[in-house]
Amino acid sequence: MAVTGTYRVERESGLLPPWGIGKRIQGDRGVTTVLGVPVASFTRVGNTLIYDWLPVRDRLTRDGDGWRGEAKLGDISFCSFRLRRDHA
Repeated sequence: MAVTGTYRVERESGLLPPWGIGKRIQGDRGVTTVLGVPVASFTRVGNTLIYDWLPVRDRLTRDGDGWRGEAKLGDISFCSFRLRRDHA
């Protein structure tokens, strides 16, 4: 299953709002959105999202029909989330 697509971010734990966050991934580039507004672009390297101007990396692992993610600041994990395909 390719990671390319538009997703809703569902917070599982940590420092992440419980709603309104999304990700759009196309090939090796993408953007995180807040209420549909792009706020942070990133490069995808394998299953890791490396933000362009933030010292944050999201590590993704396949999970059923979606993806599970862990956001890290250096070696410190600060939230976990699921990506659900947005079919809207």
